[in-house]
Amino acid sequence: MNLKININFLEKYLAYLVNYFEYKRMKEKSEKLDVEYKRITENLKEYDLMADVDDQRFHHFRSTVNR
Repeated sequence: MNLKININFLEKYLAYLVNYFEYKRMKEKSEKLDVEYKRITENLKEYDLMADVDDQRFHHFRSTVNR
């Protein structure tokens, strides 16, 4: 009985460790994405956004004509 209790404890502890490291990895990945998003938005502020919108419209309408 004592052995079974210890095995259950170890299983729960291992599951906790796996979940903890997975959470930590996902949190670090999320933080990297946040930094990348902020860097990209800062770069976009430097460009003429209307020219980018016009360019996107051209590609959108051109792709529908070629179908």
